[in-house]
Amino acid sequence: MALTKLNTYSLADDAITSAKLADNAVVTAAIADDAVTTAKTTVTSPNPNIIINGDMAIAQRGNIYNGSLSSTASGIKIVDRWSGSWGGGGGITQSQVALTSGGAYDEGHRHAFKMAVTSANSANARWSQFNYKVESRQIRNSGWQYNSASSYVTLSFWAKSSLAGTYWLSFYCPDTNTQYYSTSFALSAATWTKITKTFPGGSNITFNDDTGNGLQIDIYLDYGTDLTASDATLNSWHTFQSGKYMTDFAQSWFNTGSATFEVTGVKLEVGQSATTFQKPDPAVELVKCQRYYYNMWSNGIAQNLYGGDYGSYSMAAFHHPVEMRATPTVTYTTNAPSNIATYHGQHFTQVYMGANAKAVLTAAGDAEL
Repeated sequence: MALTKLNTYSLADDAITSAKLADNAVVTAAIADDAVTTAKTTVTSPNPNIIINGDMAIAQRGNIYNGSLSSTASGIKIVDRWSGSWGGGGGITQSQVALTSGGAYDEGHRHAFKMAVTSANSANARWSQFNYKVESRQIRNSGWQYNSASSYVTLSFWAKSSLAGTYWLSFYCPDTNTQYYSTSFALSAATWTKITKTFPGGSNITFNDDTGNGLQIDIYLDYGTDLTASDATLNSWHTFQSGKYMTDFAQSWFNTGSATFEVTGVKLEVGQSATTFQKPDPAVELVKCQRYYYNMWSNGIAQNLYGGDYGSYSMAAFHHPVEMRATPTVTYTTNAPSNIATYHGQHFTQVYMGANAKAVLTAAGDAEL
């Protein structure tokens, strides 16, 4: 009787188990020289994320002292490290929102940064965008050979807009040579879409060895025609030109009543491709955020500043949980007495009041870029 030749297609997936193999059944001598290759053994691990709070989970300004997760003011007002910015008229609300479904949710994200139009704006000078700034020293030391056109960083993120169309994003490097690079991306209406863009180095890029703004990342929702130009340089590094951020928008998000735009899962990494977004440890990520902004509360409870009577004044101190990027601007948000004075640095804040004074107040230190 003829024997049937066995091959891997003849075997069920669970036909061969470790229990069925003798201890010495598989030895290196039995493996062909070319059977194991680098491609078969290389394991790709995710690259570190240069972005802090890319999953939009931390919102110190909203969660702690004002009880609100939304703001009608432009700037960094809700989500840590992220600015919702707009101008030229009209109105927008920025907020941190919870996710319950969609592609970004399926990847593991539970929060997003949202901007919503509350008052439409048709002005030619209108503008609206998400904004994130990377410290110059951080991007300088990231491993990106930023002066080489054959070295890359990759930006990936999830985005959803109520209005289908073509949107824009840019890198802006303000140190010395003010280099700029803009590129477009397309979205379908009300659909979470994963965007991935790779940026090469440029010979004129400079990153100072300091804690200032080295790389500004902008995701543009709408720019009026005063800020765009048909001859704008796209998809390459060049010296920044005001009024030529990109070519004209095909749609007008800011002039669309109740329009919304959401972003989450933002990752910036060294390399030419996007790797998995790994969810950060919340406690570690909070400390990273507190380098830039710190609510001087103790577990959500306002500090009692009857810290000590020194005859001519009373004094108490807040010790920052981490060295802040710079000496913070301290703002007292409630119950600050008129005779209060502040001495502060990157590591602590001392508060002085009149003799025997007492106050229960909330304060925040801001060292954002």
